[in-house]
Amino acid sequence: MSGKEFGFPTVGTIISFFLKSVGIQVKGSINKSIQRFNNMKKIDELINKLNDMCIDYEIFLIYGLPKQTFDSFRETINWCINREVKKIKAFPLLLLRGTELYENSKEYGFTCSFDESIMVNVSNSFSNKDWIRMKKLADSLSNKILNNKLRIII
Repeated sequence: MSGKEFGFPTVGTIISFFLKSVGIQVKGSINKSIQRFNNMKKIDELINKLNDMCIDYEIFLIYGLPKQTFDSFRETINWCINREVKKIKAFPLLLLRGTELYENSKEYGFTCSFDESIMVNVSNSFSNKDWIRMKKLADSLSNKILNNKLRIII
């Protein structure tokens, strides 16, 4: 089988997913705060099909979301690993002017780092120390194909 079953060309195609803290989304608290909802059953089915068909794909995660914690971020990564996702990349939440998150930033207790961009590094649900732990965990994912060794890190 190939990516043609999904309507994709087979040469040079990588399918990407953007998931916002999958582990918490099951409970709905992060989804509600960012007003985005994933149908996890459909995503699970699609990941299984892609794995069965040996189609290359990657999942992008965001850390630093409202109501997210280090443990919920780790749970998200474990959710991906348990589904044999080989490529996971994670990036910090950027608080951009004009967005609803920016307008509600005080409600979430966001504190930002202004190094290269406006990265949320503290909120009501995580400390700067926890953000650093999430960043280290995210950095360990970058550009690596995952295997069982990552389970030890997590």
